[in-house]
Amino acid sequence: MTILLLTKSLSFEQEFIRNLNDLGHEVLCSKKFLTDLQTRDYFGMDLNYFDTLILSETISDQEVSKILPFFLNFKCAIYRKTINPLSAETISTWEKTGITGFISQNTRFDELREELIACNEKKTVLKWEAPNNEEATLEIMLRNLSRQELQVFRILQESQKNYISRETLSQQLWGEPPTKSKESRLSGIIRSIKKKLGEYGYDESCLETSWGRGYRLENIKSKVPGDLKVVKS
Repeated sequence: MTILLLTKSLSFEQEFIRNLNDLGHEVLCSKKFLTDLQTRDYFGMDLNYFDTLILSETISDQEVSKILPFFLNFKCAIYRKTINPLSAETISTWEKTGITGFISQNTRFDELREELIACNEKKTVLKWEAPNNEEATLEIMLRNLSRQELQVFRILQESQKNYISRETLSQQLWGEPPTKSKESRLSGIIRSIKKKLGEYGYDESCLETSWGRGYRLENIKSKVPGDLKVVKS
């Protein structure tokens, strides 16, 4: 498994990294990437390379909340590393923001092994089914969207075919008006959703872009049978 560990102190993580290496995982521990993301709204690496992202306890909750939305556009599992056990209420709150799970610097070796094995379970091969299984196929597609793609899809779905402006989407995704960087990221999310709709046998035109008005999601409908493709993930 490839793991990205973001931290403010490389020395603090050494024993934890040794445990991960002993379990056979490749670990990149970085302070610089964290600083880049916090100061420049920029991250210089494709996170799709990593299976798992771990946010160190050296990063404050406030800082995690600020940078977390960026990572939701990728499929990697996101773990929050903690020192002390968290309450059920706190865990529930973090999970709603996109955190996959929690591990500790003091997590026992065997517990860490099992947690990461469960995280790294490979997906089964998925394919387009017959038209009478459209609901199941849509569910499969939704499971293969990134967290942020799914968030955008749900927002558009709940808008009941009304246009949602970029400003509204940016506020809901990142809690602030759109910047050029966020507009570019949002356009990439829309393109990716349209591509996946097509891959799973749906008509991509159901997701509309209107300059000056925003985006909307019409009734999702299948392509003609001859256009359907087998999709693997």
